[in-house]
Order: sequence, then structure tokens, then C-alpha cells
Amino acid sequence: MAGSSLNLDAGIATAGLDAVSGVFGYLAAQENASVANSRADLVRTEALAHADRYALYAAQAEAHEKVMYLASGVKLAGSPVDDLAFAANIAQQNISAILMGGEEKAMDEQVAGVNDKIKGDDALLKSVNLGMGAFAKGYGASLPATKDATGLGIIADMLTTAGKQ
Repeated sequence: MAGSSLNLDAGIATAGLDAVSGVFGYLAAQENASVANSRADLVRTEALAHADRYALYAAQAEAHEKVMYLASGVKLAGSPVDDLAFAANIAQQNISAILMGGEEKAMDEQVAGVNDKIKGDDALLKSVNLGMGAFAKGYGASLPATKDATGLGIIADMLTTAGKQ
């Protein structure tokens, strides 16, 4: 009977180690997901700052063009106004492209974060599964030879034993 107790103890120890491994895998994946989300926030902030700098540059360029037109005696009507409006439109399109590029990169980071969370959940579930298997194997090996040591036999024996306590 000492050997059967040793099998059960080994199964419990293995189950515990599997659980610890899974928890650490889960926690590491959660940390990776958090880092990915922080990177996404940083990318968005950088894109917004870049767009703001570009908008300031475009406004300064437009003001400079107006001054140049007025200094040369050209009235701000007709073709010069159309030129300024066209330049402002291009600037707005560039700002939109900067923001969209930043959002695309941020979304890539967020997807990576979600994938990391899924990996963590998977690691935890696998460890529970492995741990339960190790425990059942140890418990099955601890049963007398007259008992059914298959999965259903182990469950039936555990339920019967628990009901007697």
C-alpha cells in the first residue's frame, strides 16, 4: 500500500507543478498584453502629436503664403484663394493620413495584446488539464488491483469515497 500512496503523492505533486506552471504562463501573458496595450496608447499619442505639429506647420505655411501674396500686391480673391484652399485641403488629408497610420499601428498592438491574453488563458487551461490528468493517474495507480483504474472507475471511486466521509 506504500507504493500506492507514493503514486498518489506523485500525482498530487505533478498536478501542483502543472498548476503553478500554468499560473505563471497566464500571468506572463497578461503582462505582455498590458505592455501591448500601453504601446498602443503610446502610438496613438505619438500620431496625435505628429498630426498637431504638421497642422501647425501647415497653418504657418498658409500664413506665409498670404503674406507673400499681399506683399506682392495680389488681392486675396480668385486664383490665390483657390491655391490657398487647395494647400489647406492637402494639409488636412495629410493630417488624416498621419492619424490613420497611427491608429492602424495602435490596433496592431491591441490585437497582439488580445492574442497574448488568449495564450495566457490557454496556458492556464492546459495546466489545469495536465494537473487533473496527473492527479487522476496517481489516484488510479493508488487503487487496489481489484478496482477499475480507468477514468470512469477513478471518478466513481472518488465519488463513492467522498460520499462515505
